[in-house]
Amino acid sequence: MARAILSRALRGAPADLSWRHAQRRQVALADPTGFRRHRVEGAVSALVLVVASAVLGWGLFVLTRIALSVIGEQIRPGSATALTIASSTVLAVGGLVLLSRRRTRVLGALVMVLASFGLVHFGLFQLYSLSATVGALTFTMPGWGLASNSLIAGLGLFFTAAAIWWWPEHRTAPADTGTRLKTIGEMAR
Repeated sequence: MARAILSRALRGAPADLSWRHAQRRQVALADPTGFRRHRVEGAVSALVLVVASAVLGWGLFVLTRIALSVIGEQIRPGSATALTIASSTVLAVGGLVLLSRRRTRVLGALVMVLASFGLVHFGLFQLYSLSATVGALTFTMPGWGLASNSLIAGLGLFFTAAAIWWWPEHRTAPADTGTRLKTIGEMAR
């Protein structure tokens, strides 16, 4: 009995896949513009989530380095930079959660603008004193400041563009003349 069920499942899988492909093709042929827009929307959403996850990962990395340095007594706990990085990481978590929902992703993209600025700027500043690599790059790489500022500006523009892309469209219906006259008449009374 188990072999018969497994055999039917294996033989039915290609038929299911071909049926699904035919259904998608019919949808694409019926409304090609809507289908393409849906695919582009999915790609944009995925890209923004990946970049937001990378920003959050950077914040968690810097927080881990700060925690290890506090434990090793290399820096004092509760510095203003560390608190700024912690709050920016919390903002990034909130932004990522907001980005994951369709209704709140505009707000999530705008939150990620602030979080990415705080994490990149203050994270590099904090790692300058904690990491030999960042310290060496700062002095040996002539365009270090330009590169870090470009990254901050690029992330800000990226998340701002995502917010603009998702900004809700408000269609205004033409005013009904009868209602408009009625309202003006009521106001005159």
